[in-house]
Amino acid sequence: MEESNLKGHRHKKNKIMLLPMDGAGHVLSLLGLAFYFKQRFHGPFFVVTKPFKKYLEDTPFKVRELDNPAYKDDEDPQKRWATEMLRDSYFFRKKPENQLELQVKYYTDFVNNVMAVNDQIAAIIKEEKPELILVDYYVTVPAVVTSGIPWSCVVSSNPLCIYRDLYGPPMYSGYGFGAAKSKWRVFKEDFDAAIAPVAKVLADFARPRGVNLPEGVLWMPPETCNIYIYPFEFDYIEVSRKPPKYWTRVDHFLRPPARAPFGFQLTWLQADLKKVYFTLGTMGSADVILMDKLLRIFAKTPHQYIISKGPNHDKLLLPPNCSGSQFINQPAVIPLVDLVIFHGGNNTLVESFFHGKPMLVLPLFGDQFDNATRVLDRGFGYAFSPYDFDENLFIIAINDLLADDTLKKDLKKYSRRMRRTRTAQRAIVLLEGLAETGEEIVVVD
Repeated sequence: MEESNLKGHRHKKNKIMLLPMDGAGHVLSLLGLAFYFKQRFHGPFFVVTKPFKKYLEDTPFKVRELDNPAYKDDEDPQKRWATEMLRDSYFFRKKPENQLELQVKYYTDFVNNVMAVNDQIAAIIKEEKPELILVDYYVTVPAVVTSGIPWSCVVSSNPLCIYRDLYGPPMYSGYGFGAAKSKWRVFKEDFDAAIAPVAKVLADFARPRGVNLPEGVLWMPPETCNIYIYPFEFDYIEVSRKPPKYWTRVDHFLRPPARAPFGFQLTWLQADLKKVYFTLGTMGSADVILMDKLLRIFAKTPHQYIISKGPNHDKLLLPPNCSGSQFINQPAVIPLVDLVIFHGGNNTLVESFFHGKPMLVLPLFGDQFDNATRVLDRGFGYAFSPYDFDENLFIIAINDLLADDTLKKDLKKYSRRMRRTRTAQRAIVLLEGLAETGEEIVVVD
């Protein structure tokens, strides 16, 4: 993590509450942000559901636990997601426009989770008395909105959700700007209709707690200062050259690499071979059939693959040119490889781009489709449907990305820019101003 260039900015120390939704990517994104606040001598602390405390072990930050009856206290999130993967694997084989039922399932879970922990969040806010609350949730949390404390939304996923009112492609659709606008309209209308009953449940819950959500609306960011994490080169400049009102873009909030083991033996790497890092995220890697299919393909190439095996690690047999384990220290491993093959998760996209790595995306659901399209449209790699692709074309794509010297040169240039960027520091100053005044402030270089 680069040193702050804003040490001369006068600010008071603030107690800052970080509230990520259930999901490793959301917790880890806010963890990166927490380190930036710590560097500025603030006091960030986390509020997470009990099973997700594990992602904050060995960090310097205080953690307050939420008790969600949907989870057992000792439940492993990876095991839970493995079960959900088996439940939902039928949908992952479908195109985005045919996954609306899956989105309804997930948004129902998001709303149920908020209803289960909202009162606990309110109690923690009252007890801790933070000066600022940062929320990375897909749905509104009434306890935060009515707390009387300045708060901000953080979007750690693909940011199409914030471009909705500016007529960008619909989120979760995988549509790029080359798709017919009629397809955009149909997808948006179908999505809104499918989600409407879920939105009504949240609205009925929020209303007696002092929050009036407009009809059909699940997520309502404050009209102050909100943050989204997405590199400039990926952002939707086709919609707007500047972020939407009340939003500030940050290239990255990369966290320092954990001191944990790499997840494989470094001595296994051979200097004369190309190296590829492969992850499908927790849910994708739980599909043993899909993982086996890809491992068999990797075995047909001369490259070395570092494999994030995921929750069903004990059911996967790695070929000789692959090594890995259940957990891979991703921030430490990506700098070592020549190519990243992944599911389209935002954290992996940002980390890969930061280190100048070409990308091959295998999206399964949600915003992964949007990130896959963005990688393809911006010329930073390729994308394939993980369940339905031509094996020969897939291998050709791997070899092409590993041999593309022009792309490597371009990505190194963008990597240098990412390392020099001050967007994180500027965002921190904006949030400091929000904590001190409750209003958006403007930073002028």
